[in-house]
Amino acid sequence: MPSRVIRARLRQKGVAEDDADAGLAAADEDSGDPDLAAAVNFARRRRLGPFRPAGNREGTGEKDLAILARAGFRYDVARRIVAASEPEELDPSDDVD
Repeated sequence: MPSRVIRARLRQKGVAEDDADAGLAAADEDSGDPDLAAAVNFARRRRLGPFRPAGNREGTGEKDLAILARAGFRYDVARRIVAASEPEELDPSDDVD
């Protein structure tokens, strides 16, 4: 689940913004890019981008982008998923600073 969706749900439940920020910051330390990791898991489950069978990938980029956008993922994350030719290109731990 994208961090902005998590933040919104926490806000709806009455969690203070400072507490939400602290929790999300702790999650960021554990993995390179938690939004990318969530998007990769979502794409794997829905068989989007590089997780589609090779014969079914042609012409599905815009559709996959739309599915990822409706799920709440940022455009740059969705674009990275759709642009990947192999799942191995999407390792979120590569983005650790």
